[in-house]
Amino acid sequence: MPVTKAHIRATTKYENKSYDKICIRIRKDADITRDKLQKAADAAGESLNSYVMEAVRQRMKNTDKEEIKAREIAEEKIFGDFLRWYEEHKKEIEEGKITDYTVK
Repeated sequence: MPVTKAHIRATTKYENKSYDKICIRIRKDADITRDKLQKAADAAGESLNSYVMEAVRQRMKNTDKEEIKAREIAEEKIFGDFLRWYEEHKKEIEEGKITDYTVK
């Protein structure tokens, strides 16, 4: 049964409403080619689209972990700096000589 123009319009309308499309360009002489990607996707039992999407998910997940770790390290440093400062000034704080803990 041939595809009608109405069917094509309906499919196009559905795809435009339901999907974002991203075009990637891969140089034919690059170390990763479309054929290599397709073979890797086939070996994984996935479509090329799902294979690429999973790779992107993993990269984003790793990036999120790196950002969280960097934030934790920064917070530990700030907290450590404060504790050192507090220990150095504990006596003055207890005597009421230092009442403002604002960092400037």
